[in-house]
Amino acid sequence: VDSHEMGSLDTYLMDPPRQPLNPLYSDKDLYWRELFGFEQGAAFDEHGWSYYAKDWNTDFAAIYTGSWAGGAIALLYEQAGVNSAAYKLETGHLLTYRESVHHHLVSSLANLNTLKNNRREILRDYYAEHLAAVNGDDELTGTFLMPPHADRARMSRFITLLDLNAIEYGFAQESVRISGATDIWGNKTEALELPVGTLVVKSAQPHRRVVHIFLSFDIRPDNDYLKIEREELEKGEESRLYDVTAWNFPMAYGLESYWVDTVTGVKVGSEAPIPTPESIDWKRKPKYGYVVDFSSAAVYDVMVRLFDQDCHLRVATEPFDLDGQHYQPGALMLRGHENPDNLSEILQKLARDFDVTIRPAQTASVGKVGPDLGGPKFVLLHAPRVALLADGMSNAFGAVWHLMDYRLKMRVSPIESGSDLRKYNVLVLPESGTVSEDVKKWFAEGGTLIALGRSAFRIASGKDISSVRMRRDVLDKLALYEEDLQREQQADAIEIDFDDLWGDGPGTPAKKVSDAEKAQEEKSAPSISGEELKRLDAWQRRFSPFGVFLKASIDERQWLGFGLGKFLPVMAAGSRVMMSKRPADTPVRLVDEDNLRLSGLLWPEARQRLANSAFATVESYGRGQVILFASNPTHRGWYPGMERLFLNSVLLGPGMGTDQGVPW
Repeated sequence: VDSHEMGSLDTYLMDPPRQPLNPLYSDKDLYWRELFGFEQGAAFDEHGWSYYAKDWNTDFAAIYTGSWAGGAIALLYEQAGVNSAAYKLETGHLLTYRESVHHHLVSSLANLNTLKNNRREILRDYYAEHLAAVNGDDELTGTFLMPPHADRARMSRFITLLDLNAIEYGFAQESVRISGATDIWGNKTEALELPVGTLVVKSAQPHRRVVHIFLSFDIRPDNDYLKIEREELEKGEESRLYDVTAWNFPMAYGLESYWVDTVTGVKVGSEAPIPTPESIDWKRKPKYGYVVDFSSAAVYDVMVRLFDQDCHLRVATEPFDLDGQHYQPGALMLRGHENPDNLSEILQKLARDFDVTIRPAQTASVGKVGPDLGGPKFVLLHAPRVALLADGMSNAFGAVWHLMDYRLKMRVSPIESGSDLRKYNVLVLPESGTVSEDVKKWFAEGGTLIALGRSAFRIASGKDISSVRMRRDVLDKLALYEEDLQREQQADAIEIDFDDLWGDGPGTPAKKVSDAEKAQEEKSAPSISGEELKRLDAWQRRFSPFGVFLKASIDERQWLGFGLGKFLPVMAAGSRVMMSKRPADTPVRLVDEDNLRLSGLLWPEARQRLANSAFATVESYGRGQVILFASNPTHRGWYPGMERLFLNSVLLGPGMGTDQGVPW
């Protein structure tokens, strides 16, 4: 039971909830919720108290108490809140704290009475549900598969979450051959072979419903509800949705995942077969230094502790090979002559404490592939001195603070607007606060300003800090953004007609278009006035998403995307859309309309507005920079994949995107 409170001018809400409901809840669960709610209401009738059900509370997003029931009965009720001795209502009735407690007491006793009167049937249904789950009946079937990931820390965190939710899993002791699988990008795969150590989660287990509720890639509300939702939105009424419409763990963690209906003959064990770990007992100090691989998210813990011990880190901006190992951009280089004499002891302890790969480098020469370790492609990082704006102490502030202070054990100073920023080189705006003239001066002199969600949109609505703009403010200039996007995409898919370049081949010259033909094309093209564009955009905003996973492309050459691969599921919500073009860099951009939606309810109008828009931008401002995120990557601590974007901005930003100057 979630015995809760709501607005003081309300009455009392109880079960059952209204549509949309999560389609994976069983009919028996819903039957019992209705019965408990009905008998709770009858108990209120004995006192003549007001109550209601089937109203604003929906139970589609599996993020609240009921999601974990998995065959048990979950109830929610909400009492009009009284935060003092009494609250005077609009009718003049004085709602007392004593009365509100009385309502909850009667509700609890009614629930217990219903439970007592139906104990045999409830226990029978609970047993039958779990027996059917273990036997693997035809209702919820299949297997979820996750091959080993280069980000071992993220994978380990995912497995810990399975443990906390009593989800059974194993690891393939041999390669797994599957066909007809679906991946997190919505693709149907043909024959596929996954390696030894693949995580295997089978449906046939006691908490089968929990498995599917949390791991299914794309749970959809039923069509009857969608018709109601669409009708109400078209009439200008509020959405029936409550919170996000996408939540699955594989996308939140950004890990390669598959679901397949049938897997046969796979030997599964409780422990993952892992290769023999590399030795971290370096008996002799290497001649040149050490390389820290950037694949694992535990690298951020390592960076924080290295900065705390006054070590000097450099980051590779290009891939390179060394001693038979390949390193992607983001790999850290610690040169022996630039660091403390006890660097070897420091790194050996960190290698034991955190799941990162650290290797000695005997030479600055990498040979044929990549830049040499002593050159300018290894950029010196600066220890972040972070200020976190605490105005309002919002949930967004709490999520950012928890990540940095509690989980990373990183020094961070909560500050209020107007505070002296001279001791800091990073300022995070977690969806609150404005940028004053003093702040502008601060990051123009070398600071990194990181704005999340609403704060980013506030900056994009202005004129003097960033070239990034809100879509609704540049409707008449969308063609310019499309032109810049095409050039950006061409740079990622270079094709050169060498015959045309050198004039050596006959080739087929491009068709010349005369000025007259251009004028005729422009004349015949439909013209839409500025007012019409505004009305269309206002209409499309009605259908903005509540919380959906969208596919974003990552520019792996830009430092904000280091360690994340080519694509990443990102969470988007609300009507605000950021548009970017040069001079701003857009290391994280949503993909085209046809491939955009991964999970959750996204109406066509919202797809059109969001397609190819900016999710994260980086732009110089004087000697400093401003980094904008269209949503908060640390939101509720739910999204370890997106968290890496934020941590890149904090830990790499001061060195990669600013001119810190020489401290003497």
